Amino acid sequence: MAVSQSQPRAAHRIRVRSSRQPEFTRLEGAQAAYFEVAQAQAVAALFQKASWDWNDPLSARAFEEWRDRQVHKTDEVTAVEDPQNPSEHLTRIRTASPDGEVEAASITLNTGDYEAVSERLDFRDREWVELSEIAETSTESAGGSGAAPAEAPVRAAEPPSRPAAIAPGPSASISDELQVLSRLNGIGADLGELETVAIEGGKVVVSGPADLPARRQSEIRASVANLPHVEVAFTSAAPAAAPPELAAASGSAAGAAPSATTERLEKHLGGHAEFDRFSTQLLDLDDAAIERAYALHRLAQTFPPEDEAKLSAEDLGLLHELSRKHTAVLAEKVSEMEKILVPELSSLGGTAAGVSPAVHASWQPAVEDVLSNARRVDVLISRVLGVTPGNASPAELLAALRELRANLDDCQRALR
Repeated sequence: MAVSQSQPRAAHRIRVRSSRQPEFTRLEGAQAAYFEVAQAQAVAALFQKASWDWNDPLSARAFEEWRDRQVHKTDEVTAVEDPQNPSEHLTRIRTASPDGEVEAASITLNTGDYEAVSERLDFRDREWVELSEIAETSTESAGGSGAAPAEAPVRAAEPPSRPAAIAPGPSASISDELQVLSRLNGIGADLGELETVAIEGGKVVVSGPADLPARRQSEIRASVANLPHVEVAFTSAAPAAAPPELAAASGSAAGAAPSATTERLEKHLGGHAEFDRFSTQLLDLDDAAIERAYALHRLAQTFPPEDEAKLSAEDLGLLHELSRKHTAVLAEKVSEMEKILVPELSSLGGTAAGVSPAVHASWQPAVEDVLSNARRVDVLISRVLGVTPGNASPAELLAALRELRANLDDCQRALR
């Protein structure tokens, strides 16, 4: 990577083959994103899913950034014959990983200058992409009239679904902000680790704590690298403050006498060891649920109905897709909490009365109810488990869970 980057080269062309689209040719380099052809959008989505830089995909740097994120990996380095010059050999590096979207990736380099000449990504869902550099012939470079090259010609840019992809305006729009949030969602960076994702000074500013691991900072930067009007900074001295409810739930009730419900539950479960196992499982689910509730709430606040009405049909679909994703995960966590809580609390005599939540015409006000009851469930769980002082009856927690479930149903209906 160091050798190949020591002599930066101008934008060049690469041939792209994939399981999604017919073969096409694109420009690679700093300005490639602004001249993207419509044919490339499906392939670009694969690279976005893998957090692989689509602006400069065929490079040692892009390969290394992906490889460095793989916690468990195996590498294989082999010499291969150069098809253009059989007397010469190339170096191929193949890395396989049991985690993430990409099952295995390989890059082939010139042994002399380590410039990348080809690459292949095999995704876990059986999708694949192959990239290869198109050598510029002397005739092409000189503008001569030699024989036409075998590769497909570069197509004229077609109007994309989002015009800003070709001709970005002078400042960021809510559409740009939505695209940034979508990219961050793709790598799970919209769940509270960042402090700000907002339009400031004509740019979408993404800021986070300076003590975020360097690898994670690089991953976040790479995810939004080819979007216009984005500024990423990790400068703050401390991580984002947790919402008061989360801070309270993460505290300790050390020194406080356990509540009557906590004592009854521990005895019912068969002792302290089983109670600890039960508590750990439940608190993990609760943390994941409240995290999603806040992420969903941030979307609702960022795109209130009056701003949502200004979005294009495609952007509106993307916003609803992100919102549905958060509600689906939150609903899954609530179901898991119900699965382990309802039998135990019912055994302690807890029963939940029926609920009649408000029915909303749009999803944003429905989210307010979701967050409100997610907070309530969070507080009640911490009390039932003795994490924070105060008593909560089994019936209170069961009723809160049932109401949260009803709020989620209302929100998902509005999103449909």
